[in-house]
Amino acid sequence: MLDRSFDNHNKIADNHRKLADQLDPAIADLLTDLKLREMLENTLVIWGSIMNV
Repeated sequence: MLDRSFDNHNKIADNHRKLADQLDPAIADLLTDLKLREMLENTLVIWGSIMNV
C-alpha cells in the first residue's frame, strides 16, 4: 500500500485518524488470515513506513 498523503503537518490528529481508518482494516485482515491458517504463531509481522517517498 502506498499512500502519498502521509505528509500531514497540518491537522495532524484529523489526518492521521483518517489514514488509520483506511489502514486498520487491512492490518486486521492480515492478522486474522494468518491466525485462521495457523500461521500467526510462526510469523513475524513488521509494519513500517518511510518518509520522503
